[in-house]
Amino acid sequence: MDFDITVVGIIILLTIVIPVSYIIILSAGKAKKARNAIVSLAKEAGISPEKIEVIGNLILALDRNNKKLMYSYKDNLEKHFKVIPLSDLRGAQGRSRKNPDGSIAWVGLELVGKTGNSEITFYRDDTDDETSRDPLVCLQDTKRWETEILPLVG
Repeated sequence: MDFDITVVGIIILLTIVIPVSYIIILSAGKAKKARNAIVSLAKEAGISPEKIEVIGNLILALDRNNKKLMYSYKDNLEKHFKVIPLSDLRGAQGRSRKNPDGSIAWVGLELVGKTGNSEITFYRDDTDDETSRDPLVCLQDTKRWETEILPLVG
């Protein structure tokens, strides 16, 4: 009787652990590929990023020595790859926009440049891809990146 309960318990545990483990391993592999891709694109541009982070669909990289910020999106790395010289900026600020019902619709980093502003999107409510994250976590990520970028601006 105890043996049957143990076997059923092990089967239930395995049906939960195996799929979750597979998803975690698959996700880690995609993030590593994205990091390697952004590093190779940065090296082609003559930049060596020190800090690289994958946040949902967004890939951010920072080169403190050359004062450059690089970013792209996983869905099309080469097309969206941008290098922003931090010396051309006056500031950076994490922002969010809300829907009429009060939920967060957009979270991003607004880069205030000397010639114009640009935005880096961390979260969009209308995106149904598997790379979406919680908007409040993304807002914390924008604030963390804001504190990384601000000392290098100007």
